[in-house]
Amino acid sequence: MEADSKWQPELIDLSQVNGAFSFEEGYSRPDWQVISQAIQQRITGPDDLNTAWTEAARQWVMQLQSDLGGDYQVKDSPQFILLTALDADLSGELLDFAERTLDQIRAGLKDAAWNSGHGKHVILLFLEEDDYYQYVSYFHRDGTHPTSGGCLIYKGYVHIAAPYEPFGLRQMLAHELSHNCVVHLKRSG
Repeated sequence: MEADSKWQPELIDLSQVNGAFSFEEGYSRPDWQVISQAIQQRITGPDDLNTAWTEAARQWVMQLQSDLGGDYQVKDSPQFILLTALDADLSGELLDFAERTLDQIRAGLKDAAWNSGHGKHVILLFLEEDDYYQYVSYFHRDGTHPTSGGCLIYKGYVHIAAPYEPFGLRQMLAHELSHNCVVHLKRSG
C-alpha cells in the first residue's frame, strides 16, 4: 500500500516539535529523545502510544524521501514502513515477504521476540550504494565504515537500512529481521 502524499499526522506533528530534526551528513536526522519527550507529553492513553510512534516514524521516513528525491516512495503494510524506489509490484512483494517472515520469526521465538509496541518497523532501501553508505556512516565511529549488504541500526528508532541488491535481498531482510527480534537481548563485546 502506498502512503498518501497528503497524509497528515493526527497525534504527533513533528513539524511542531522544536529540535525534532537536524540535517547532518546529507540526511534529516531525528532526535529521538526530543521526539520521545514530545510523545510522552502529548499522549496520555496507552492505546494511542503505538499510533503516535508510527506517525513519528512515518514523518521521519517521509523526510528521508524528500532528502533523497527522485522516485523514492513511502509504502506501508500492517507492520512496516518502507522507503524505496522500487515499483509498486516489487515493493508490495517485499512488504508481503517482510510480513510473513516477521510472523515466522516471532512464532519461532515466541515470548523471547522483541515487540516494543511503539510504532511500525522501518526499512530503508537505498537505490544507490553511495546513498546507503552516506546514511549509515553517521552511525559508525570515525574511520570504521564496514561494507555490508544491509544492517540493523540500533541507535534511536531501531530500523533496517540496505542498498538495493536484487539478488540476496530476501535473505538480507530475513537476517536483519531476525536481529530486530532479538535486539533487546544483551549483546556481548
